[in-house]
Amino acid sequence: MVRQLERLAPRFPREVVECIGALVEGDREGWGVLMGREAIRTILQLLSRVVLTMPGARLRSLSIGLGRGGYFEFGEVLRGR
Repeated sequence: MVRQLERLAPRFPREVVECIGALVEGDREGWGVLMGREAIRTILQLLSRVVLTMPGARLRSLSIGLGRGGYFEFGEVLRGR
């Protein structure tokens, strides 16, 4: 599913980031993020400008959700590095 989001990202950047946020929030066992981690990284890098202009609460929620799941490698992307 995340690979499909990767294809949609250029046309629907905000919606794709929102979908990733929903995936992270709903991923109780960690498999969704784990299986899509490379695609998620690619999407967040591709859309880094969009991600950084999102409302602070939404970006914070995505960041906290990824951190809670132990996916600290996304921190650099979410900070714009």
